Amino acid sequence: MRKLRLKRPRNHANNCLEKCELLLFHVCILREAADPLSAILARIFRYSLDIGQLPTDWKAGDVVPIFKKGDKQSPANYRPVSLTSVLCKVMEAIIRDRLMDHMIVTGQLHNAQHGFRPKRSCSSQLLATLEEWSRAVENDDPVDVIYCDFAKAFDSVPHKRLLRKLQDCGVGGRLLRWVEAFLTDRRQRVVLNGVKSAWASVISGVPQGSVLGPLLFVIFVNDLPDVVNSSVQLFADDTKIYGPVSHASGVESLQSDLDALVRWSARWQLPFNIAKCHSLHIGPGNSRNVYAMGSVMLAQTLWRKT
Repeated sequence: MRKLRLKRPRNHANNCLEKCELLLFHVCILREAADPLSAILARIFRYSLDIGQLPTDWKAGDVVPIFKKGDKQSPANYRPVSLTSVLCKVMEAIIRDRLMDHMIVTGQLHNAQHGFRPKRSCSSQLLATLEEWSRAVENDDPVDVIYCDFAKAFDSVPHKRLLRKLQDCGVGGRLLRWVEAFLTDRRQRVVLNGVKSAWASVISGVPQGSVLGPLLFVIFVNDLPDVVNSSVQLFADDTKIYGPVSHASGVESLQSDLDALVRWSARWQLPFNIAKCHSLHIGPGNSRNVYAMGSVMLAQTLWRKT
């Protein structure tokens, strides 16, 4: 397998990482002074990669809660987004593009994944899914769909298991050490209405709001489609599996795949939020079979053809 490694830079910048911690850049400064700053930042970035370390300030984030939906009084209905160093995001973009090129060239990204990929989107996933469902409905063939929701997906990714999967994808050397440093020893605090909490250590997950985090998560769940036999579509952490249920064997196959997903979840320590998982029953004559994840029966939804 092709290994993704970075060459050692010819020049080193002594103490540049420590000095970099004292520099606070606004994105406007980087944009307006790109030419004079580019050479300096290139040396800092290369040195960071060479020694596999990041400035402490690059691994600190202010977490801002973004409302999703539902009851605004419930903390569970807010998505935590981490606001991190602009300089670090610039370097993350370089790492992300290089890593994405490696995954594409080596053909390792699963075709079922539509999230955070070039020429893929939520729309491409939706169109591919609706085409299959519409064809089934036109043929009066019932289809069952299982929507699976991870519990705090981006915040739950275990670092050691993620690094293991990166190694399996051919990522090694100083790049792997840099990603490990990027993930570990992070700290964060919550900022709300100008009030800041105390700093807390981050022991798992990929930083939400970061540039590199989404791709790392995609790589972490990349092997998930391989454990099921049913059709599967993903957009980052949003996962659904589906298949025809004209016969009892189709229902059994879907349930068997659900059991396989539960085992995958336990193995990789990325739990499902089963309360938010549910089944969708499509097509005429659908018997509305009941599915379960572990010992919990999933909620059901019926889609009627109009």
